[in-house]
Amino acid sequence: MTQALVIEMAFLGMTARVVRRHRKRPVRIPKAFSTTLRAWKIEKAPYNGGITARCLPCVRGTEKSSILRRFMMTSERVQQKVDTPGAESRHCCKTGPGYKSPLDAFNNGPREKLIYITCIRNNILDSDKPDYLSTVDVDPESPTYSSVIHRLMMPYIGDEIHHTGWNTCSSCYDDPTRSRSRLILPTLGSDRVYIIDVNTDPKAPRIHKIIEPEEIHSKADMGSLHTSHCLKSGQLMISCMGDSNGQPKGGFLLVNGEDFSVSKCWESGGRSAPFGYDFWYQPRHNVMISTEWGSPSVWKRGFNPKHVEEGLYGSHLNIWNWETHELVKRLDLGKDSLIPLEVRFLHDPDSSVALICCALSSTVVRVFKTKSVALLRDRKVACCHCQIDRRVDETKTREIEDEVDYPGGVCLNAGSCDDYSSEAMRVTRDNRTMVHIYYLQTGDWDAETVISVPPKKVQGWALPDMPALITDIILSLDDKYLYLGNWLHGDLRQYDITDTKHPKLVSQIFLGGSICKDGTVKVTEDIEMDQQPEPKYIQGKRVVGGPQMLQLSLDGKRLYVSTSLFSAWDQQFYPDMCKSGAMMLQVDVDTENGGLTLNETFLVDFGDDPEGPALAHEMRYPGGDCTSDIWI
Repeated sequence: MTQALVIEMAFLGMTARVVRRHRKRPVRIPKAFSTTLRAWKIEKAPYNGGITARCLPCVRGTEKSSILRRFMMTSERVQQKVDTPGAESRHCCKTGPGYKSPLDAFNNGPREKLIYITCIRNNILDSDKPDYLSTVDVDPESPTYSSVIHRLMMPYIGDEIHHTGWNTCSSCYDDPTRSRSRLILPTLGSDRVYIIDVNTDPKAPRIHKIIEPEEIHSKADMGSLHTSHCLKSGQLMISCMGDSNGQPKGGFLLVNGEDFSVSKCWESGGRSAPFGYDFWYQPRHNVMISTEWGSPSVWKRGFNPKHVEEGLYGSHLNIWNWETHELVKRLDLGKDSLIPLEVRFLHDPDSSVALICCALSSTVVRVFKTKSVALLRDRKVACCHCQIDRRVDETKTREIEDEVDYPGGVCLNAGSCDDYSSEAMRVTRDNRTMVHIYYLQTGDWDAETVISVPPKKVQGWALPDMPALITDIILSLDDKYLYLGNWLHGDLRQYDITDTKHPKLVSQIFLGGSICKDGTVKVTEDIEMDQQPEPKYIQGKRVVGGPQMLQLSLDGKRLYVSTSLFSAWDQQFYPDMCKSGAMMLQVDVDTENGGLTLNETFLVDFGDDPEGPALAHEMRYPGGDCTSDIWI
């Protein structure tokens, strides 16, 4: 029978006792468990002056695991793990890749020393040369700091390597047999997938295997490969935006994580979404969300507004049942949220909130889960901590937003109640009667716009209104800040998302863009600014392009920025960048009060490549980063 354990610790002295459900007799805590508890910083409980925590319920049909192994702090009580040097050494068991939690990575992760970044040579002066993967030294103590120390050339021309992923990540943290040793490079142009060995020599990666397009086309009928994520099963999952003929198809490719052979399509019954792009899964809510760029046959040639009117670009979010692989809902965002691209669930695996940038509309959409709240009629419920036993004599149901999750069986009054595995509970007082409210998950999802960057009326540009074009967002691992890049306007923004319903802009910095004061574009109406920004120079070089791909350090203090979006769009909107090459910049972040400052000592100019300019795009750290790891 499923059991829940609740630990109540006195605030002074950190003494503790364990109460088993329906059992008042104390249970002695093992010494090793007490040591673990002391490593946590715990908030005083608001109800009874104590401290609460709980362990995970036992799996039905299996024996209860040890307390230490199954211990989990309730999100309402735990602020963060104390950042103590050597804290990780307390763990006697070897672990798998990554970190046990987002806050573990945030507090204890090492400073990045290397960055891998994809470099593209399509649509530039010397486009008869292959793409490559750069290794950049970002260690300020190194003599080669802020420079490319290795280039891994691809064997073919015209691949358009774009986004990257790992063969495994923090989702396999509890599996010591797994190793983050391969970087996965899907391609937009050739439909190949490169498997890169970064383990043998992290500073000089090498090609481990190439999955040729013929295998992908024959086994899955997919192409235009984009996002790669690892799965708990050991497989790789890659989102696709088209079929083998270039027609739109939002499907997912499964690849064996051992021999890297193509397995099959992920989606149930072969039912794919009309369009594809990015995806993120959140298993604790049995959901995956995928986004939509558009038809590969149009965006590969550049952007044409008439294709939006013809319905060849996306405007929906696709909600998938993670367990059954079924597309259960297509959430229409409407004309106010066109071309939804990057999807970022909050890193907390219990969270049911995701933030998604919509490029053409220049908005950020907040996706959330709804629940039904009911007072259950004539149901006898009891809290074994406060020993309340009441019958609920009325029924009331309404829809609410799932803003805060209370895991099943955890009472806000610091107790533990009967096991309701799919429900969460809180205790409220109604005059003389204490009742339990059960949050019944309906599994429905909704969305609302929480950030909107208005267009600027301009002259001397392709259109009379210039959108900001938000093409990437990233969240800090503590889920406090969101960063976004306005690729056309040229500014990088930092938002406090402590309240995800009401993000607060706390800092802004211009890094190039199309509306610089000395350019050919004149802004005639701007509701945000009084004058056009100055062009940005660093180390005597002008920044061409705008902030595009973003990567944040684990501790949230350094933000890396690249300026290239996609070679055909680079050629259309920033032709000078295709001549001079893209740049990689680093911005220092104030994580306490908010603030962005360009690091003038760091610059990687991909126009300085010995074989000609390149368009640099997505960045990864060898040990994991803020966009590759999913906690389950």
